[in-house]
Amino acid sequence: MAGRSLPIAAIAEVAKMQDRKVQPVRTEPHPLAGPNGPVNTREAAAYVGMSPLTLVDWRFNKIGFPWISCGRAICYSKNALDAWADAHTFSPQAS
Repeated sequence: MAGRSLPIAAIAEVAKMQDRKVQPVRTEPHPLAGPNGPVNTREAAAYVGMSPLTLVDWRFNKIGFPWISCGRAICYSKNALDAWADAHTFSPQAS
C-alpha cells in the first residue's frame, strides 16, 4: 500500500531486530545429512536419470521409489533409490 507508513513502535522493533546477531540453529550436522542422506525430487530424478515429472507421477499413482513426506516437502533416500534400482536391474541371459 503506497503512502502508508509504519507506526513508530514497529519501526523501533525492526531496528532492534536488525541489531541482533543471528545465531545458527544447529551446530552439529543433521543426522540424515551425508552422502546417503535424503534428496529432493529434482536431485533424485537426476540421480536415477529420470524426469522429475516422472517421479511426481509415480508418487501420485503410488508406484516407484519409496519417499518420505514431511508436510509439503518430499524427500528420497539414496539408499532406497539404489535398492529400488538393484531390484529392477535385469541381466540378459545367454541363449
